Amino acid sequence: MCSVRSATTETGRVEDRYEYDAFGSPYKGDLSGGMNLGYTGKPYDTATGFYNYGFRDYNPTAARFTTVDPVRDGNNWFAYVNNDPVNYIDLWGLTASDNISNRLSMQEAFGTDYGPCVFRTLLALAETREGRDLTMDEITRARQEFYGNNTSWEVSGNLGGWEGAINKGLEILGSNESAKYLGSVMSTDDIPEGTQATMLRLPPDAWGNMHRGEGDASGNLMWDPLGYDTFTGNEIIQIDAFEFVPN
Repeated sequence: MCSVRSATTETGRVEDRYEYDAFGSPYKGDLSGGMNLGYTGKPYDTATGFYNYGFRDYNPTAARFTTVDPVRDGNNWFAYVNNDPVNYIDLWGLTASDNISNRLSMQEAFGTDYGPCVFRTLLALAETREGRDLTMDEITRARQEFYGNNTSWEVSGNLGGWEGAINKGLEILGSNESAKYLGSVMSTDDIPEGTQATMLRLPPDAWGNMHRGEGDASGNLMWDPLGYDTFTGNEIIQIDAFEFVPN
């Protein structure tokens, strides 16, 4: 979550790709020189092999911080996210955070099971990118500023469409990046190079509703805006790919 996956030129050409193990040790890509942001978006020191998490440094090889937790969170004050980096993230070297499970579902955010799954999913891409969930007030603001007086949940006709919805979330979260749409594919094998986030689409149900959810860069489900998993066991018929570029 929030990890840098690729670096591009001003024209959008991918210069390098980055991969990490579960605890953040880089095994692909060069994080030296100008591009030193890596796992969870933190600065990486190639001399020490440590990440700077703000309040303390983190050694991904040992899966431990180098100093004691300032807030004494949990039972082990050196371990990274209680040794569970699949489900948790630590943004500042202080405490483990389960951002996705605490995220407001579309029922909680909008009071409806139908219509806003695309918009809620696109906001989720911004939340994951920034490592922080939007509050109810922020989601309400995003809806008002994106849709204006339009009472429809249709995204494509408003403020830059899919990119615009993600960018509205990024703007509210204080990001210095913008989303760029890379295209739609039907198979994970065809996901474009440079993809950093995806939106997944299920086939229409008996009422013609086509549900969407948040996927990672490889097209794997990360979060269902219904708040529970409706994707497992169902065929994903479309994958919409996005990358993030500096403003």
